[in-house]
Amino acid sequence: MKNTEIHKDLPLYQIRDVIAYDLRQTFYMEFDNKPENAKYDKEDVWGYVVQDCKNQIKFQEKRLKIAELRKGLTMVLKHHGWEEFDVSDETVKQTGETLCLSFIGTQEEYDFLLTKINGV
Repeated sequence: MKNTEIHKDLPLYQIRDVIAYDLRQTFYMEFDNKPENAKYDKEDVWGYVVQDCKNQIKFQEKRLKIAELRKGLTMVLKHHGWEEFDVSDETVKQTGETLCLSFIGTQEEYDFLLTKINGV
């Protein structure tokens, strides 16, 4: 089963899909968020310190944005009584994607999906 099809027969499948895509996107954002290294210059130590501080602020601002996005997604999950389940071993990811989409739902829905996938 393609991971883009895991929510198709469930209520509010569009919301589940959006949450799964957004969670995956925040992981990509986190992978890409690395503090830039300031170039050390022994002739301008304070210039180095200032640039290092600016780089750290930029890194932390992106980190804050990611945390706020995840907090919002977590609030939506809790509101609906859903959890995030890793189905990367059970589903086929989209071509060109590094990460698989997560299954968003209840434990019972997840168990049913596994029986559907495994034909049990």
